[in-house]
Amino acid sequence: MFLQGHYRNQLNFTNAGLTAAQNRLHDLQAWADLAWQPEGQDYEFDDERKQITGFMIDDVNTPQALATISHIVSSGARGPKMKEFLEFLDSCFALGLSTRPDISDDQKAILKQRQEVRDNNDWDASDKFRDKLKEQGITVKDTGSSQIWSRFV
Repeated sequence: MFLQGHYRNQLNFTNAGLTAAQNRLHDLQAWADLAWQPEGQDYEFDDERKQITGFMIDDVNTPQALATISHIVSSGARGPKMKEFLEFLDSCFALGLSTRPDISDDQKAILKQRQEVRDNNDWDASDKFRDKLKEQGITVKDTGSSQIWSRFV
């Protein structure tokens, strides 16, 4: 929560603010899980890295740095340098984004089976696979012809 405000200003601690900070962290964690998923873009993250570094040099302007990160997260950007970028974010904010593990081989197999039944329009079977993953702490979002997983807390 303290990252959302500038250190020179008094922080307004409220339950709503705490909930918003927790939701932001969950969004960041779900986005970090994209680093393990094969389909993606070729996003480089170079401009954002420079912007965030500039904001941190500019009197530790964490609200602006977080705004830049939020833009990346909302765009769903990912690419070959994503893990490196997550390590950079962890070095700035210590959020543990780069240490999120991949899902198990069994969970990947369930996702593959789910995709196969989705391709055959078997929505009941697809929902059963989704429920099986949910029991294991994995949520699945459908995106047209593919699916994106993330962990939920």
